[in-house]
Amino acid sequence: MLTSVSTPWRCLFVLICSIMVPLASAQSMTGTSKGIATAMITAPPESALLSTVGAVGLGGALGAMSRYGVNQGMELWLGSGFPYATLAVNVLGSFGLGLTSGWLAQTGALAPPWDSFLIAGFFGGFTTFSAFSKDTAGLIQSGDPSGASWYVIGSVGLSLAALLSGQFLVPFLIF
Repeated sequence: MLTSVSTPWRCLFVLICSIMVPLASAQSMTGTSKGIATAMITAPPESALLSTVGAVGLGGALGAMSRYGVNQGMELWLGSGFPYATLAVNVLGSFGLGLTSGWLAQTGALAPPWDSFLIAGFFGGFTTFSAFSKDTAGLIQSGDPSGASWYVIGSVGLSLAALLSGQFLVPFLIF
């Protein structure tokens, strides 16, 4: 039986394994880049589009299942009075996407479709907040802090307004 303390750690273990299994099962060649050990993962010989769509779909499914596991574990551990689970998923997803995109930028170690499996698939299924964070950081890094500020305000404000609008319209749409 799972205890409320061990559940979040088991969820984190599942999250890590779901990232590492596809990497370990792919063809690889080890090497180094700037002192960093890398694994060069090559794409399968199938159609690039088909393999990329499949990789994104598989990654998205694993990301969504990982999000559900973390949500359940956090709710058992900390209760449901505050959205700790969503906060944890968003922060973990942003951190994971930061590590992954930074690693890919430095090493170029993942060939398609494995980069899409992780970035669009897994982290997209785990949390879209990680993509929002990456886009905001990209605006800041490109020298557009004003654009980044408007993007943050617009994304949060418009998304919140859209959610509230959708909730408001439901009674009028259901027959």
